Amino acid sequence: NVGTKVRTFPFVHKPAKEVCYACHLSHGSEFEHLLDSPLPKGFYGKFYPIRFNVCLSCHDSDFATNSKSKETEFRNGSTNLHYFHLQLGVKGYSCLTCHDVHASQQPRQIRDSYLFEGVEVPLKYVKTPTGGNCASACHGTKTYDRNKAVLNAPGR
Repeated sequence: NVGTKVRTFPFVHKPAKEVCYACHLSHGSEFEHLLDSPLPKGFYGKFYPIRFNVCLSCHDSDFATNSKSKETEFRNGSTNLHYFHLQLGVKGYSCLTCHDVHASQQPRQIRDSYLFEGVEVPLKYVKTPTGGNCASACHGTKTYDRNKAVLNAPGR
């Protein structure tokens, strides 16, 4: 239940806590969950601004379209890791693969798990003062640091 998550989880997305109407229409919508514009579902989904209008009403698209953007803190040295994940190869990942739009138990609205082909897969994120690390079934633990890039093992 979204209301319970927003009231009880430690990391709440500011609009979810303050103004539901930032994303939702209260009197009906042509889009699922009364959203004011579409939000793609699914694990894969290369980032195109028009697909994420609901998010871009607050967030600048630079975080997803510029490989050197400093729009977010998700960087390994000068490499923007949002760009890396969202524009990866021919598929890219949806923002919703890693982030919960309402509230989460982990910092940065990182989900505890994600759904991949019908299987719930755990996602573990640890925030550090200058970066963090992430472990999922997509890859082993990968570490990043905004100040000094970390060399991670290639592949999974």
